[in-house]
Amino acid sequence: LYKVQSYLQLNDLAGQQPDDYLIVYDQEDGTPSLSVWDTEKLGAKPTDVQLQAAAEQIQLSKLTTAYKLKAAKLLAETDWSQYPDVNNASVTPHLLNKAEFDTYRLALRAIVVSPSSTVVFPTLPSAQWSS
Repeated sequence: LYKVQSYLQLNDLAGQQPDDYLIVYDQEDGTPSLSVWDTEKLGAKPTDVQLQAAAEQIQLSKLTTAYKLKAAKLLAETDWSQYPDVNNASVTPHLLNKAEFDTYRLALRAIVVSPSSTVVFPTLPSAQWSS
């Protein structure tokens, strides 16, 4: 059922009624199969390979979206490091390692803009303050 839902979602056919397709379980090996498929509403019946590929694509999309959201959250948590008063060398205390935060934030922005399934998150630098 998950593969069929993934296929429908991936192919912009989500929202179809269950009577447009019907899942039946093979009594011999328990594998799901499509016994009814409304070709007028849904197009050609997908193959098992297409169903599996659609399910994998949806899982990949969920993973990359999760990475993107995590990177955006981490980016927001360091917004303070970009404020002018935090980086003003004429006041004490001020952030001494702004460049490290800039590098960290640049890596996070790259994840937000182009997330992938193999993300390595950068390490958050420790703030170093003038005294």
